[in-house]
Amino acid sequence: MAQSSPPNHPLRQLHTHDLELGATEAIQKHYSRHVVEARPVSQRKLDFEHARPRWLREMMAEATGVFFYVFPGIAAVTTFTLNKEDAGFGSLLQVGFAFAFGIAFAIITCASTSGGHFNPAITICFATWQGFPWKKVPYYIFAQVFGAFMAGLLLMGMYWEQLSVYAAATRAAGDGVVFNGGPASVLCAFPSANQSLGYLFLIEFFVDSYIGIVIWSALDPANPFISPASAPFVIGL
Repeated sequence: MAQSSPPNHPLRQLHTHDLELGATEAIQKHYSRHVVEARPVSQRKLDFEHARPRWLREMMAEATGVFFYVFPGIAAVTTFTLNKEDAGFGSLLQVGFAFAFGIAFAIITCASTSGGHFNPAITICFATWQGFPWKKVPYYIFAQVFGAFMAGLLLMGMYWEQLSVYAAATRAAGDGVVFNGGPASVLCAFPSANQSLGYLFLIEFFVDSYIGIVIWSALDPANPFISPASAPFVIGL
């Protein structure tokens, strides 16, 4: 006569008599999860966080976020500009993806602190239509300009030798350095001679409005097509 399983047998413990022992053991191995306990926060750090003003944290987050998306973008532009004859060093598509992923990483990293504006036009849009305090607008814009300036400064330090050689070549050709595709264009875009200020304003107004609508749609909790986890990448693209 077959003997019954002892009380400490896995089948007795889990009460799963219709499962094979191997599957039961596999389930048992993945049932328990060990979580590392968080280290206690020192009182000194708590006092520092309490004493640091909220607006300063928001400005630091805005500056850091702008740096995170501007630097990879202009670095891709610089690589593409300095190596136009070699397709392996980049393309306009790569430049676009560099800015897109930079924006996504900036939102993931800093948006929880400042709201993730990272653009003066977006800050003004939020203040105009979304109730963002107007008194914070100058602080946000200053932080955004500062973050972009630091990204450009770091880029110039990294590519100074290559840009100096390229600038000398364009000067020798009589083109100077300030033109689209020139050494100065790695930091900003220059309008053509036949483009008026009104035309440029309309372009910027339309593009910023388009981006604002996309951002508000991505952040709308009633939007069933975008999850919170995918919002940074949707906005970046």
